[in-house]
Parts: sequence; C-alpha cells; structure tokens
Amino acid sequence: MMACAMKFSAGAVRNQLRHNRRTIEHSSNRDIDPERLEHDYVLSPDRGMTEYDYFLQRKSELYCYNRDDVKVMVGWIVTAPQDLDPARYDDFFCASYDFMVSRYGEENVVQAIVHDDEGGQPHLHFCFIPVEEDLKHEQGYKICANDVLDRRELRNFHPDLQRYLDEHGLEGAHVMTGVTKRQGGNRTVAELKAEREQEYQQKEERPALYFWRIQNGTRASLLRGTMKQIIWIINCYLYGATLILLAVLALLVYLRGQANHLPNPFARRNIVYRPKEKAQGVLLGKKFGLMAYSPEQDEGHILVMGPSGTGKTSAY
Repeated sequence: MMACAMKFSAGAVRNQLRHNRRTIEHSSNRDIDPERLEHDYVLSPDRGMTEYDYFLQRKSELYCYNRDDVKVMVGWIVTAPQDLDPARYDDFFCASYDFMVSRYGEENVVQAIVHDDEGGQPHLHFCFIPVEEDLKHEQGYKICANDVLDRRELRNFHPDLQRYLDEHGLEGAHVMTGVTKRQGGNRTVAELKAEREQEYQQKEERPALYFWRIQNGTRASLLRGTMKQIIWIINCYLYGATLILLAVLALLVYLRGQANHLPNPFARRNIVYRPKEKAQGVLLGKKFGLMAYSPEQDEGHILVMGPSGTGKTSAY
C-alpha cells in the first residue's frame, strides 16, 4: 500500500473536486476507463449541497490568511495493498476513511471517493480542510496545511494507519512493507504523475526500440543485432561494387582488344569492329555503326556464295 498527499490552493479546489467526481468532460488523465466509472463510489456524507459549496461554507467558519498561495485543502490518495484479497477492498477503504476522519475531523472532510476506473490498484481520494486550533483569532481555528501535514505527520501516517487496520480486523492489509522506503520515501501526487507521464512519453518515442528489446531481450543483444545488420549492409555494397568493377574491366579488355586487332577472348571468330576508314581486311558487314571485318594477317577460310552475275569474282 502506498499513500501520498497533495496540497491545493483555493483556486484549484473546485477543479480537483470535479476531477475526482469525473465531471470533467475532457480529462487529461489517460488512465481513466469510461466503462469502469460505475465501479467508483463515495464514502463522504451527503450534506444536501455540493462538495464545493460545503468547502466554502466550512472555510468561512475558519480563519484563513488572505493570500492566493495559501493551501486550503489537502488530498490523501490511499492505494489498496497488492497482497490484499480483492474481496476485502471495501473493508480496507472504509477502515482507511474512518481512520482519517478520526485524525482530521469529520466536519473538515470535503470529499472521499474510491476510484476503480483506472489501470492498476483501486485507490481512495480523501480531501479535507487542514484545521488547527488557533486562540489568537475569534474563530478559534485556522487553516494551515503546513502545520497539519508536517514532517512528523508524514512520517507517522503509515505506521498509525497500519495499527488502526490491525485493530479493526484487517491484518492482511500490509501497509508497512518497506517498499515506500526503498522507493525513496513518500512522494507527492505531482511526482507520481510526472513519473507516469515520463513512462508514456518513453513508450511513444521509441516503439521500434521497445520492439527490438522484446526480440533480443537486453540492450546488449539489441546492440549486437544492430551491428550485424550494419555489417550485412556493408558486405552487400562491397560485393555489388566488386561485381560492377569486374564487369567494367571485362568491357574495357574487350574494347581494347578490338581497337588493337588483338584476339578477342569473348568472340568465337576473329572478327574486329572499327570505323570504315580504319578497316583493313575482309569486310563482313556492319554492327554498332562500325565495319566488321577479318584482318588481313589472320588465317581462315572465306566462302562467297551467290548466283551467276552477282559480282562474286569482282568483289573478291
């Protein structure tokens, strides 16, 4: 179980009460599941007026410094222990509510609502006006969150709640597990929300990295897989470049051999292609805009065929 507290100035009270009541149409809380709103329930008494109106009424009965930054309401969030039987969640929240009522006064309770419409464990929002005795003013009491929720109160809240639960038959609700201490102590609601928002951003900004972590298991495996991909791509480029160079080299050898009357290693017959003015030998035809011929110095046989009178002898 983990409990955390948050303080509110007068300007923030109304929105916080509306948020807890789920009456804000477009809430920024992405954990809220609209289909589970029916699981939420109220523990604070029905006073025949809105919770905000009761807050204003009770506040008018107390002395309060006339400053905008004065914290006039405190909200505890008490989460059900993970090792508690879900069948006893209602008993746990009712006992927690009674504990805080006896601690801060029922007349100071503004709102108490159990939320079971978000991801994770159900939790109780307990909002109250922090009241302390004050004999200097005619009201006899003043609003002072810093005095009510001081270091001593934060330090003793968990062990006192544990004793109260044990005394009321909820020994299975383990409040003092040591988890809070290992996590760095009590954190405020703002700190917890900041951590949750950071987790959302990390998931949204690196979906590909998250997928590779699932595939490879660890960061080291991810790095090895990435290096293998890089090496594979480099090898493909090198092999491709090598093949292209070999093809270009073969073409150069072929053209060089044709230009210098050298034997063509790629041809079945010793046929050379050159411009007309440079062709010396037995002309065989044209190809690629060049004269195809067999050089004079080459050995070979030539068969000239055609009917009578076609110029076989004169051509030769």
